[in-house]
Amino acid sequence: MTTPTKTDRSIECKQLLLSEKQCVCFLGAGMSKPPGDDWKGLVQKIAQSAGLEFNPDGQPDDYLLTLIDDCIAKNIAACNDSLRESIPAAPLVLRSAGNYLLKFKLKAIFTTNFDPWLKDQPKFGDFKNGYCYYPDLHQHNGIVDRFYFLHGLFDADDPDSTIENLVLGKNSFDIAYSDASLLPGLLLNAFVYENLVFVGINPLEPHLSNLLEKSLEIRRRIGPNADVKRFIFTPEPTAVNPEEKEIERQQLTRFDALGLEPVFYDGSLPDYRGIDVLLRSWAKDSPGAFLERQTGFN
Repeated sequence: MTTPTKTDRSIECKQLLLSEKQCVCFLGAGMSKPPGDDWKGLVQKIAQSAGLEFNPDGQPDDYLLTLIDDCIAKNIAACNDSLRESIPAAPLVLRSAGNYLLKFKLKAIFTTNFDPWLKDQPKFGDFKNGYCYYPDLHQHNGIVDRFYFLHGLFDADDPDSTIENLVLGKNSFDIAYSDASLLPGLLLNAFVYENLVFVGINPLEPHLSNLLEKSLEIRRRIGPNADVKRFIFTPEPTAVNPEEKEIERQQLTRFDALGLEPVFYDGSLPDYRGIDVLLRSWAKDSPGAFLERQTGFN
């Protein structure tokens, strides 16, 4: 498989999104976020609430994940209070890309986002078969018109919402992606049989890449009946420095090895605005009236 051109992949991905219920969209956790926070900022607030030191410099790659486990072990009530403050029911900072994606008539949405904002957008989506939240990721009636919160949901207005039900720390990741969970089976089935569009998520993360590799092997055994399309939104390669060019090349090579076709967006725009710009231009061609929303990213 050769590295596709920008034009070829963009057009093909756009056509797939505009086709009614022909693809599953896989959204990363950055589609909405608490005001002023990113993943590191969220972990820092939880650690401070639990009374633990936050010092990520020079730490192992899984430092943030293990720190969450330490916070839960020390003071779970403080962790929940911190999440209620950090993930309000009506977040103030929304990413335009989420609105634009919900304009398309998707077969289903999978997200690693765990705040309720996307769930509360009925005017943009048609998920008549409801929402599924980890660990209850059922698919006995199919995935059509379903919205899956793969890593759980935390609703600040629900007194029973707890950090223990989220895939957030290292222990919870290990359990969620083990044979004791429904999550790997759901993803593996989708990776084998569904057209996929990955937006704002890193498929090279070990748990995901492992399942993508397994899906390729299964598809090879099945044959042409498993001929599906899989796209990943990624910044357009623009590096001039040889070392940076090699990094870009290696990433595209890894995408290719996982069967993912790149759809390039303008990575020079701050805060991933290139994704917003690209999807906005596509959403104008989707059925129904186009509704522009002003958000914290505009």
